[in-house]
Amino acid sequence: MATNQDSEGYFESNWCRPQRPLSSRPSEESWSDFNDLEVARSTINARKQSVDSSLEIAERPSPSLGLQTLRPLIIPTSAIPGVTSEASQLDARRLESTETSAMVFGDGSVQNRSDPNPSTSPSLTNAEEASKSGSLDYPLKKPFTMFTPPSNITGDLHFGHALAISLEDALVRYHRMRGFEILYLPGSDDAGIAVQCIVEKKLIHEKGQDRYQIGRPRLTKHLNEWKDKYRGKTSSIFRRLGASMDWTQEAFTMGEARNKAATEAFVQLYEQGVIYRGSHIVHWRPTLRTAVSEHEVDTLEINGRTSIKVPGYPKEIEFGVLYYYKYVIVKDDDTPSWIEMATTRPELLLADSGIAVHPDDKRYVHLIGMSARHPYSGRLLPIVGDFTVNPKFVTSAISVTPGHSEDACEIGRRSNLQSVVVFREDGRINEAGNLWKGQQRFELRQTIIENLEGRNLLLKREPCKETLRICNRSGDVVELMSKSQWWMRVEGLAEEAADAIKEGKI
Repeated sequence: MATNQDSEGYFESNWCRPQRPLSSRPSEESWSDFNDLEVARSTINARKQSVDSSLEIAERPSPSLGLQTLRPLIIPTSAIPGVTSEASQLDARRLESTETSAMVFGDGSVQNRSDPNPSTSPSLTNAEEASKSGSLDYPLKKPFTMFTPPSNITGDLHFGHALAISLEDALVRYHRMRGFEILYLPGSDDAGIAVQCIVEKKLIHEKGQDRYQIGRPRLTKHLNEWKDKYRGKTSSIFRRLGASMDWTQEAFTMGEARNKAATEAFVQLYEQGVIYRGSHIVHWRPTLRTAVSEHEVDTLEINGRTSIKVPGYPKEIEFGVLYYYKYVIVKDDDTPSWIEMATTRPELLLADSGIAVHPDDKRYVHLIGMSARHPYSGRLLPIVGDFTVNPKFVTSAISVTPGHSEDACEIGRRSNLQSVVVFREDGRINEAGNLWKGQQRFELRQTIIENLEGRNLLLKREPCKETLRICNRSGDVVELMSKSQWWMRVEGLAEEAADAIKEGKI
């Protein structure tokens, strides 16, 4: 059971540093009877005394305890002598009320929102004294920070946003009532990739131009116009929901000041060795010419021959077909010898740099250490043994394309195979494609199939199951490609995170 001393410390420390807005529109009860400052303070004290006996909310929330009792009252500045109005600033922030610019705290003190130094407020001073005297059971200045996950400013918000904000705000208010120093930072997707996709589709539809044709300055102008239209709408909805965010820190993350801060942080992380430049497999979207997170990639299960629409192609592309083909093995004598393989991506034959078999597979063990001749580039493809190869899968021999597969990349590292990337950023064939340079990737598929048939290298084709990676923003088929990107070294960071979890810190 909380003592009177506990309750005094609770109310004296509670709401020591206000966030704006701390609540939605005040109830009519909150506006009434505040004719002067003394009446306001007496009302607060009466409410404080009324909950002293039931102040067990830290251990057991009381269902009968109203929210208006536990949070500071927002009162009209016209009712408090000596407090200047800040109505114009609040109106500019699109709050529903334009008169709420001062706060009465649990100890009866009043603080104007326009106070440039909230640390000098009577409430905070009294709370600090209470903390030093030992009347508080928790550290007064212990921080609690909540960053709102950016909501895409691609249009109107939905119930999912309302649910997330409600849960976050409940946690924030709970910790605020416990005397923590709160930072509840509002956030929105300020012209990020999601917005770029929407705006670029709009430009293509209205003007028939993509971002490369329209140019960076004009594209930035259109992005800013979209941001100005929907970002303010998003913030307004969050305010109307009553989210107690610190709106004084709301900012455009692509603004000049934060661009400079991000650049400085980036340089420092690089100098500290935390981030580095390197080539690794990424999910690449040819339509948007950008890498994409795994969270933005959906999987589409194909069961047998299926034709689907792929952005950038006039006709549907067929998937769910397994193509069997063979490579000629290079030998000292003239005895013809072949090795049979299968793939659902004939266009990636141009990226082959080796062939892998299981070291214990008796059918191929005698071939390990030999090479096959690539039918198009003419380069030798070493035949290597690797225990990751499944000897029961299809032909049991796989072509290794380190530039277009995570598993193949690992095999290539172990066997020191060359990494060949055959696609440009827009999905067309690069210099590695020889005669087919500039062709679209799925157009090249049909070209390769016809060429293999003409050279008697295509053995057969049959329906199969296939899993496609689909970009959930553009609908494009995502390619795995080795790209030079910025990466973070996670060895030390991962160990610290794991230790924190093991020690119960988080």
